[in-house]
Amino acid sequence: MAAKVRRLRPKAHDRIADALQMVLELPLGPAARSELADALSSYAPTPWPYLMLNRQQAREIVRRINAAPRPGTTLGVWIVALSYAAHRTGEIEATRQELAAQLGIDADEVSRALSRLVGLGALTRTARGRYMVHPAVAWSGSLADRAAAERKLEPAG
Repeated sequence: MAAKVRRLRPKAHDRIADALQMVLELPLGPAARSELADALSSYAPTPWPYLMLNRQQAREIVRRINAAPRPGTTLGVWIVALSYAAHRTGEIEATRQELAAQLGIDADEVSRALSRLVGLGALTRTARGRYMVHPAVAWSGSLADRAAAERKLEPAG
């Protein structure tokens, strides 16, 4: 006897969740993004958002962090930044103040650590005070999205 699978939530929730997900892909401020993400979770409970690491690159980043100034702080910022990497973009969705609060350190020290991580190839600066995880190192989303993000980072020409 085969079991019958039944839908446990209304079909409208799928449409609303898709619309919210589409809006979340727009360039939004952290407060708006946070509120929309909260709304999305009520319509589409999210499974754990796993982050894929390139194992070889991750080991190399840790080696570089340990060889650079302030390795403990830099490693802490790296780990916490990874936890804020947006699905499909890798953008760090936390401010330096939020990262500092998570680590119990000064926001200026977070800024210095973020700059060190850019120099080490772990992060890419996308705008003033905005960063994304380098897609060759870590990614959350489809492999096609990761490949597209990597192509955007390649020098033109």
